[in-house]
Amino acid sequence: MRLLEEIVKEKLIPFGYGEVEDSVEHVNHLREKSKHKTDEAFLKKIFEWQKSTS
Repeated sequence: MRLLEEIVKEKLIPFGYGEVEDSVEHVNHLREKSKHKTDEAFLKKIFEWQKSTS
């Protein structure tokens, strides 16, 4: 049952602030993955993420 709940949760909420244990590490990981993007695009993504968690 728990597996099913986690699958549904992942589909409905693919990421969430509550699931991030270390926000600095998370942001560093995102930045590493998006090196080909501009700083402005990266910050926009971060702001969108923050809004989705509030």
